[in-house]
Amino acid sequence: MLRVVNSEGRPFNVRIIRIGEKWGRGDVLTHKATRFHNEPLVEFYDATTCASTGSAFGPRGQFVSRYYLSTLRASALDGAGVHLYGGSSDWWLDASVVQEAYKWVASEVTA
Repeated sequence: MLRVVNSEGRPFNVRIIRIGEKWGRGDVLTHKATRFHNEPLVEFYDATTCASTGSAFGPRGQFVSRYYLSTLRASALDGAGVHLYGGSSDWWLDASVVQEAYKWVASEVTA
């Protein structure tokens, strides 16, 4: 996992889910390739709620959002930030943080 922090100081954990790896609540689903998508998923968790702080969320933090790698790539190449969840004004990433996350994920999936 990678930890990134937006310009307001909110930390997020970034997780890669490759084809064949487990994901979803309790990690009970398996990420499978389809004819439309054969790429990793990228998840974002609010790290202010990690289990070490005594919250009910697990060690990753509170799940916020999940994207295909190509969606994250498009935002990084456009120089755009990302609103991870429209229902919360705290859950967003600056363009520079999106680029940092994308570079890390891209380097991990090609390694």
